[in-house]
Amino acid sequence: VGPKDLPRVRAAALEAVGRAAASEPDLTEEARRAIAPGLEDRAASVRFGAIAGLEQLGDPEALDLLRARLTREGDDDVKARAEAAIAEIRGRGDDAQRAGRVEERLDALERERLGDREALERLQRRLEALESRP
Repeated sequence: VGPKDLPRVRAAALEAVGRAAASEPDLTEEARRAIAPGLEDRAASVRFGAIAGLEQLGDPEALDLLRARLTREGDDDVKARAEAAIAEIRGRGDDAQRAGRVEERLDALERERLGDREALERLQRRLEALESRP
C-alpha cells in the first residue's frame, strides 16, 4: 500500500466501521463520531467513504452531518452520494415507522380476535346451557 492508496484505505475503513456498527446499536454513537471527521477530509474518496459509512450505520442522527457536508461539498459525485445516503437513511426511518404502525395494527387485531373468541365461547356456553334444559 503506497501513499496514493492511503485515501482509498481510509475510505474503506470508514465504510467498514459503519457496516460493523450497524448491527450493534450500542456502538452507533461512537461509530458516528469515528466516521464524521472523514466528511472533512481533503480527499474526495475519503469523504465518499465516510458518507457510505454513515449510510451503512443507518443512524438518523447522521442526517445533520450529511446535510452540512452537502452545503460545503464541491465535488458533484460526492454530493450525489451524500444525497443518496440521506434518502436511504430517511427511507429506513419511514420503513421503521410503517413497520411500527403495522405492528400496532396487528396487536389491535390480536386483541380483537381474542375478544371475539371470548364472546364466541360465552355464546357456546349459553347455547349448551339452553340445549341441556328439559
